[in-house]
Amino acid sequence: RGGYGGERGYNSGKGDRRHYDQTGRREVVKVGVYFGTFDPVHENHFALATFLIERGVLDQIHFVPNLSTPSKPTVTDIDFRKQMITTRIECEEVAKRTMFVYNVTADTQLNWSGRNAICRQVLGSVRHSKPGCSVRMYQVMGQDRFESETTQASLSNESVRRQLKRTLLIVPRLEQGRVVQVNVSHALRPVVEVVQGYQDPMEISSTAIRRQLRANPRSCPEGLHPIVHKFILQYQSPTRGGADGADGADG
Repeated sequence: RGGYGGERGYNSGKGDRRHYDQTGRREVVKVGVYFGTFDPVHENHFALATFLIERGVLDQIHFVPNLSTPSKPTVTDIDFRKQMITTRIECEEVAKRTMFVYNVTADTQLNWSGRNAICRQVLGSVRHSKPGCSVRMYQVMGQDRFESETTQASLSNESVRRQLKRTLLIVPRLEQGRVVQVNVSHALRPVVEVVQGYQDPMEISSTAIRRQLRANPRSCPEGLHPIVHKFILQYQSPTRGGADGADGADG
């Protein structure tokens, strides 16, 4: 039912060592779960993840590719997308130590309840690999998704908010080069943080990349890493359709 079996080297712990800082206090590990379609994974996805790691906002990021849904029925095969994300992660040493791919399977539930279960499993895995650490969980989410009617309706339910057990890390969108203020209600302030200082390096989307690949498969579109492009050419083309983007910055 999902997890880390068979995925790229999740076990970051070394033996049963306890984790404390130089003052003797327990180490705090900040872990982000990044849900999205990633069809295909592009450089804005990776730029956001890298920013959050390099700025110390998070210590680990776990990519969780979405399955197909009635609103996104033609999304590319889940195993292909998991391996594609892994291929991009393997390009950089820091990413290999801090970024992971959750093993979504056909029966993985990705509604709020299912996402809660995934976050609990990630939490348990991190605690197991870093015994003695205090783990703080976050969910990376773009402003558009956060402010959508569906999300706001769900989060207006106090029971849903109690079951989160994580902070929603909201990535603001840009309009005409300016950051748009994220609207956070009083009730949601205890469970929401807004990312400061991030800006997508380019204006791209998964939809635009798929369109370019359909037009000229051999040409690497702007915003797609050459290694990912090579992977797509070698294994499977995502140009048959698919859903746009991710819950993060743009998708």
